[in-house]
Order: sequence, then C-alpha cells, then structure tokens
Amino acid sequence: MRRRSQAVTEEVEHYTVQTPAWIQAGEFMDVDAGVRRFTVQVPEEGVRCGTFEIQVPKLKESMYMRRRRLSWPLRIGSVIFPTIFMVLIWAFEAFNYGLHVFGRLEHWSHHVLVLGHLCLFMQLWCYCCVMLIHPGSPPSSWRGDDVKEGAVQVCKRTGLPQPDRAWYVGNVGEMVLHLDHFCFWLGVPIGFKNRKPFLLFLLYSA
Repeated sequence: MRRRSQAVTEEVEHYTVQTPAWIQAGEFMDVDAGVRRFTVQVPEEGVRCGTFEIQVPKLKESMYMRRRRLSWPLRIGSVIFPTIFMVLIWAFEAFNYGLHVFGRLEHWSHHVLVLGHLCLFMQLWCYCCVMLIHPGSPPSSWRGDDVKEGAVQVCKRTGLPQPDRAWYVGNVGEMVLHLDHFCFWLGVPIGFKNRKPFLLFLLYSA
C-alpha cells in the first residue's frame, strides 16, 4: 500500500512493507516499491508489528521533460546558451569570425571561405545534435528479463533496474545508457545516442 507524503516531505514517497516471519531486526531485505526496488534494514518495530514504513526518493522530472514544457523562445535559448560557458564561447567565436572575415585587410580566397564556412556549419550542426538528441535511457518497461548471466543490478538512487554501463545523472534526473561523462561546458550528459555527434563537434571545433 502506498500513500504520497504531505507537502512538507514532497520529495519522498511512503511505502508500507510487510515483514517476513523469518527475518530478524537489523537484517537487510529487498523491498519492491512499485516498479522500483530498494535494500532496507529491518527495524525492531517491523519485527514486532509485522509491518514498517519506508521513505523512498520521489522520481524527479528529467531535464529533457522540463525542456519540452518550455515555450519555443525559452527552449531555443536553453539549447543555444545552456551554460554561462557557452555564452562566453559563442561570444568569442562571433568576435573571431568578424575579425577574420570582415576585419581582415587581405581577403581570404573563395576556396578558403567555402571550406571554413563548411566546417562552421558542421560544427553548429553537430552541436545541435548533441543538445537535441537524448543520450539514451533504459525503457520504462525494461526489467532485465533479457539478462542471461547474473542478477540484474538496481540503481541505488532510483530503485529501477540498471543495465550495464548505465549510470544515474543527478543533473539530468534519470539514468543514461553507456554514460561517458557529464559535460559541464554544454550542460548535458554524453551517452549512447549523442556520443558520435559530440566527438564530431569536438573535431570541427578544433
């Protein structure tokens, strides 16, 4: 049986757990909280009363879901200027572009201008792909039934089944498949689906 906590504890949910007859106080047991699973220590109250309550963290709304609820101007702004670092980088790139394209006394040849603008276009295209493509997360219906060897790992933060090389990212609010790292420059995690455009973005930015 589950009941949601009051406004004071809005970030947690309460679950009532039935205590098995064989377990002793202080021992650990796996508890199913809906589709989530947590390992908890059984208190003396649970052995004496037969039930006890646990508090589990409420699943937060992911960064990508919050972005979808924004208006189009704010959504575009959050993609172009996700962090203060990108504000400074884009300002420096705009200054550098104006200096070398419009402020140069000796103009570049047409071949150099075409090649330079092609690299600039590919850089911006890969940047948009990194920011707009979801890095990849386990489907909500995945329970690890296709795992052939060993037990399915459980995420300690969310209590959800955790595939190999998937990690929970607190800044995003969800697990990311094949997590490489969280890029604080761009403000997004680099995972299974956006790793390739991220590497190409670095290549064209070099």
